[in-house]
Amino acid sequence: METVVGYYRNFGLGALSESAARYLVSQSVVDGKIDWNDSSCKEINLRTFDKEISAHCKDPNQEGIWYRSGQALFPREKQGDVA
Repeated sequence: METVVGYYRNFGLGALSESAARYLVSQSVVDGKIDWNDSSCKEINLRTFDKEISAHCKDPNQEGIWYRSGQALFPREKQGDVA
């Protein structure tokens, strides 16, 4: 059995800047630390983005998180174990 050491999750949110977006995400994660070196932020077009996700956004001008994906778990590396 493999040891799970973390997970990744996607967020949809409105924010005035990337630093504001990172702050919102940081405040919503209470079960560990975010590896910002292995994270990315990008602007999306709600009209052309995945409709199942963009449908969660009721007001694109509102700041805050409007979508959280489920957690995708990942195991400890087999070689060069990461702690």
